[in-house]
Amino acid sequence: MNRQLETGINLGWTAQSNATNFGIGCKYAIDRDTNLRAKVSNSSQLGLGFQHRLREGESSLPDRLFFYFIDWWLDNVARH
Repeated sequence: MNRQLETGINLGWTAQSNATNFGIGCKYAIDRDTNLRAKVSNSSQLGLGFQHRLREGESSLPDRLFFYFIDWWLDNVARH
């Protein structure tokens, strides 16, 4: 067990189309004020997030860092 890692699962079913949805996600606490989140669904949708707390009640979502990470991931992981 890792106290810095949280996970979750989402299951769903639609009666009209008889479709099943599945997703899994996690949140990793880098330190007390910084979190990295990721989730993926059974339809290959990927979500990534990075959050840093500046002070109590204020958070920063550094878009530039997030998009650099996405570009790196696409170049080094997804295409191999």
